[in-house]
Amino acid sequence: MARNKSIVLIVIVLIVLGFLIFNILKIDKGVNNFESCAEVGNLIMNSYPRQCNHDGVNYVEKLSFEDDGIILMRNSETGEYGCFGCNNELCVDPYQFMKQVDESVVRYCDEDFKVVPSNGKDDDKEKIYCDEDSRKGDACIALYDPVCGWNNGEKIQCIKWPCASTYSNSCHACHNEDVLYWTEGECPR
Repeated sequence: MARNKSIVLIVIVLIVLGFLIFNILKIDKGVNNFESCAEVGNLIMNSYPRQCNHDGVNYVEKLSFEDDGIILMRNSETGEYGCFGCNNELCVDPYQFMKQVDESVVRYCDEDFKVVPSNGKDDDKEKIYCDEDSRKGDACIALYDPVCGWNNGEKIQCIKWPCASTYSNSCHACHNEDVLYWTEGECPR
């Protein structure tokens, strides 16, 4: 009987000791961001973006530009870029003449609604596809802002690279039905 009490007491001491060691190791992991907060077993809040709380400190999941809720748009008249959408603190609505463009590692919106620009390499230039709206209209403005209009490989079979032509602006490029997309600047040689 005394032996059973000793065994029960040893088991209880081991459980308490295990619990204390687990909590000490949990604290020693150095929670300093969302990922480390989640790794030590804290609950993840089902929010957007997700959040995790550790010892009264709230950590917010960092999102990539692909899924941060902020979109890159371009003014169809001036060609300027802007960032619109909602982050953790505010929402910014687009203004007239803005059209959404694809974000890439070359050009995207950061969490503060700032456009992170391209590094200037020709092969990294953003492709802006000609849509139905950009092909409409009878005339284009007389603005020299050269673009490289890249031909649709399904319509045109090119003999040499680049399969493209330089146009005075994006309007002229997209009015050519053979052009699939354009990039800023003159075509490479």
